[in-house]
Amino acid sequence: MSSIRMQKVSHVLERELAMVIRQIFPLAESGVFTIRAVRVLPDFSEAKVYVSTLGGVPDFIERLNHAKNRIQREVAHKVLFQRFPQLVFYKDNTGEEAEHLEMLLQE
Repeated sequence: MSSIRMQKVSHVLERELAMVIRQIFPLAESGVFTIRAVRVLPDFSEAKVYVSTLGGVPDFIERLNHAKNRIQREVAHKVLFQRFPQLVFYKDNTGEEAEHLEMLLQE
């Protein structure tokens, strides 16, 4: 599958996942979150979803993984792929790593 097609699929999943997660988890339960990236394997067997959170819920990624079947089912109803990948949620540490690097550079 072409990389352009995979980018489009990832973008669609990113957008739909954000909407479904917001419906399932109100702000009080999720805090502020951003889906930073969705990496779909070429065979569509898995989609790695990288989520960054701001304030609030320390176990949000665990809660997402616990509810992934429901999230997957609801997103699959909105986007019609022949095969829908299994979702796996990961904490995105890009911001924290950037802060750490900046602090090291200032020393």
